[in-house]
Amino acid sequence: MANVNLYKLTGEVFKVQVEGKKEKAITNEVNITYREAERLGCVIAFGESQLMEWIYANRGIELDQLGKIAGELKTKIRNSQGDEKEQYKKELHESLFVDEIVQVEIKSKKLFNKISKGFTLNGQPYTYLVSKGKQTLTFIKQELYQKFAEKLNGGRNVNTPINASKLSAYKSLAMTDSKKVSAPNKVIVVPEQEVQFQAEYTWVGEYEIENRNEIVSRTVNDGASLISIDLGMRWSQELGKDEMISAFQVRQMFTKGVQYVVDFQRYFQEQGITHITDAWGHEQSVQNVECILNASQVKLWSAYDSCEDWLANADKFGYGWRIGKYSKKSSSHKSNYQQLITYEDLTDNDIKELITPSVSHINKVQSSWEHQVLYLNGRDMDEDFEIGDANIATALMIEPRLAKDRFVRAKIMRNLRRTKKDMGTGSLLLEKESYFRIGLPDPLQLLQGMIGIENAQGSLQSNEIFCRAFNSGEEMLVFRSPMLVHENIAKVKNAHLNSEHEFLYEYLDDTVIVFNGLDMLPETLCGSDWDGDSFQITQPVLMSKHKKSLPICCSNLGGGTKEIIVDEVPLLKAASIMCSSSIPSIGSVINDATAMFSVLSTLEKDSEDYLEMRNRLKHMVRISQSVIDCAKNGKYYHTPIEWLKGDDHLATQKRKPMFQMDKYDNKKADLNRLKDKINFLSLANFGMLFADLLKVEEDKLTANQIELIQLYNDNCNVFVHDNNTMNRIHEQVHTQLKEDSSSIKVDKSTKELLQTSLTYEMRIVNELKQILTTYSEDVKEFKVNTKNTIIDAEERKQLNKTYITNRQDKLIEDIQALGNTEVVTNAFVDIVYSTSRFSEIMWSCVGEQIIENLLAKNNNIMKVIVKDDNGSIDYLGEKYTVIEKEMK
Repeated sequence: MANVNLYKLTGEVFKVQVEGKKEKAITNEVNITYREAERLGCVIAFGESQLMEWIYANRGIELDQLGKIAGELKTKIRNSQGDEKEQYKKELHESLFVDEIVQVEIKSKKLFNKISKGFTLNGQPYTYLVSKGKQTLTFIKQELYQKFAEKLNGGRNVNTPINASKLSAYKSLAMTDSKKVSAPNKVIVVPEQEVQFQAEYTWVGEYEIENRNEIVSRTVNDGASLISIDLGMRWSQELGKDEMISAFQVRQMFTKGVQYVVDFQRYFQEQGITHITDAWGHEQSVQNVECILNASQVKLWSAYDSCEDWLANADKFGYGWRIGKYSKKSSSHKSNYQQLITYEDLTDNDIKELITPSVSHINKVQSSWEHQVLYLNGRDMDEDFEIGDANIATALMIEPRLAKDRFVRAKIMRNLRRTKKDMGTGSLLLEKESYFRIGLPDPLQLLQGMIGIENAQGSLQSNEIFCRAFNSGEEMLVFRSPMLVHENIAKVKNAHLNSEHEFLYEYLDDTVIVFNGLDMLPETLCGSDWDGDSFQITQPVLMSKHKKSLPICCSNLGGGTKEIIVDEVPLLKAASIMCSSSIPSIGSVINDATAMFSVLSTLEKDSEDYLEMRNRLKHMVRISQSVIDCAKNGKYYHTPIEWLKGDDHLATQKRKPMFQMDKYDNKKADLNRLKDKINFLSLANFGMLFADLLKVEEDKLTANQIELIQLYNDNCNVFVHDNNTMNRIHEQVHTQLKEDSSSIKVDKSTKELLQTSLTYEMRIVNELKQILTTYSEDVKEFKVNTKNTIIDAEERKQLNKTYITNRQDKLIEDIQALGNTEVVTNAFVDIVYSTSRFSEIMWSCVGEQIIENLLAKNNNIMKVIVKDDNGSIDYLGEKYTVIEKEMK
């Protein structure tokens, strides 16, 4: 399916200037054109979902046909001119623009109170439909409200009490990205399954921290259950996969969870089981069952009379079976700073060993065209490779000499600089098997519970996991993000499976991790469950430095008050809490904790202050979990303000660790301005650089020199004297990766490889320059406008990307109108190589013609780099070889 566009309006759109008043007033009547909204960064891309399926069905269009419709219209646009072209462009816009719903970002109570009960957009009234995460409400055209509100209510028994925040979250599941798949032949919903075991752990309450050793209870099937082999294969094929996928994150009406492939029919047969009891207490035959859900997944199961009633209502209100994500191998196997900063005892040699694979990788990419292709193009090419995007990676595969082209080289170096910056902030290459995998519960333990075995033990022992990528008995470290303290990293052993139950694991490949249900691993791993949480396994370098510690179990703020909800009033009340500007983001909580590690690194181990700071970090785990869960109950904790600023000698004073300066350009600029000012004062008053002043022994400093040093410390936005592990990693990375541009040899003759012999008139050059200048000015203006809106950096990045994509469509049309593409391309190349501008735009606009030119000069031969166990190219732990392929 093609991505669709819709409005996501910010608070600024609802503000109007009132004559005679300084402050703007808030209006609930907005008029804005698509182009204005686009310019203001208020148009977003939206993926496939249940809600989008309903919207397009209401238009009489099947959602899975939208991509085909959009493709046909784009072809017609390319092949037409004048009024006909404009008509096709209008049809394409209308096909992909969804005005039935509008999202609004709300970060103030005043704005919420004004528009939460509805507003008009371009004369069309909109009504609140559902919340989507924090600070975002979704509105729908008033004429469609009743129909879609009924769908989202799903025929539930409204007299079943439920917490308003949870109901809102469950309704919003219909908006999550997901692909439609076929329905299982038969479904059973089983109860939640509890087990008990003895556990020793650290309890972190709101005010107290204590170690406990007691019997604890656990819901072992929280968020996950089983599907049959046949259904697993069918869903895999419907998702375009030839091989069986092990685990699927499923969406249905009020339903979210992971279903994984297990031969439960064989288990039932061997145990002589013909019926099991479902969540409603009904006996259900297991014959022909393809999907077993549980009550933790079907969130509102108790609002229906039976499994059959729930399924019938899902069908009646248009819900289908959908897949959000599924288990798969990832090409990313990197660490992050949250994990690394907790290792306080890494030596310089440990750090060198840790960063060596990343440094080696960078050096190879800088020097080898084969590594450059793999770096730019990804690692999944094979003999059937076909040319897709006309980009630099494709060009290198046709003509390796372009590795010395100055613009190709510059593009690669820009990408590498980002990679180096990421390395300095903790993104380091780990072993090739250290990618994130979906976590699952022990299948035997789940099946034992289904057939009535009390306190089922399963096949895995305490402190065991199973991952097919590793050897039996092998020790490893497991963690998940976000994490805050060393106690969030678990040291576990890979299980040896009992041959009697090995068949239950037959279809669980190396893309998943199976956890035992007999210990505190979920608490260790940041309060995880099995509804799609992903976990990373790491090994050698960090293994020896891991410190065994008790898992942390945190108090929570409960599930919130349950009530009978028959209209939107309680949901709006819950939404008003989520739209509060006071709710901390999980990122801000993690940043608070990261800064605390800088304070920790300055303290003497096991001192009173050190132990106090360690306890504060444990409390930060509790705070972070409350922020993550606040969408479910509307409650959350804040980082105590006295820990961040004020007279407390352990307060972070809102400073950042030095390594994070690479992530925050504005703070880095502030730091550089302060350094320049202090350096000027040091030279003017003491005749020495400030760096040299800092080297003077303390007892030899004058009062004025001490005052200048204190001035710097008081105004610096980073920690000056800390030595946390990430700062040391950052320093070593940048020391080893200093770019030596003098060693880069550039071939100035490569320009001719991109062109043909056709000549052009200067008119084309002048018109092309004007088109490119106008495009650059438009993009610059848009980025300035989005920078001034109140949206987070990631959303701003996406908005800029969407605008540039749309604006480049217009740019390509303008360039195509200049005439013969081959001639225009020759002119474009000359402009780029004479002005050193527009190189990336050139590849976007005339890249296809450049690829044609390169192929013509190389007998249509492309050098494809494919995986080969006997290959001579070693890239990120995999072997590759180069094959030549004729492109037709």
